[in-house]
Amino acid sequence: MHNLDEYNDTIFAYLQSVIQQSDVSSLTYRNNGRFSIIDPNNASNDISGGSSNTRSIVARFDEAYALLNERIRSIGEGRATGGILDVILEGNYSSFRKQRDFLRHIHEKTIGPCSD
Repeated sequence: MHNLDEYNDTIFAYLQSVIQQSDVSSLTYRNNGRFSIIDPNNASNDISGGSSNTRSIVARFDEAYALLNERIRSIGEGRATGGILDVILEGNYSSFRKQRDFLRHIHEKTIGPCSD
């Protein structure tokens, strides 16, 4: 069996090397401190004007990466059961259900019946 940490380090290094801004000369980057989202219809158009939370987004991905690593490790050691992605996808969605029910109620009261 391979060392899990070595495997994870290899995957992480690969993902970091897939596309580096410095390796892409044909795309326009307005700000290297933000994500670049390239318009699929015009490669010279960076449409990422709203990516000002880059640090926060990267921090969330770092947290997800750490959670996934721990989850994989705990499942491999038999300390946990369930899906690997449970730690990042599982949640309490009751507030969304309440909001949806409330909006349905308002719609039915003001406009008429909803069709699900």
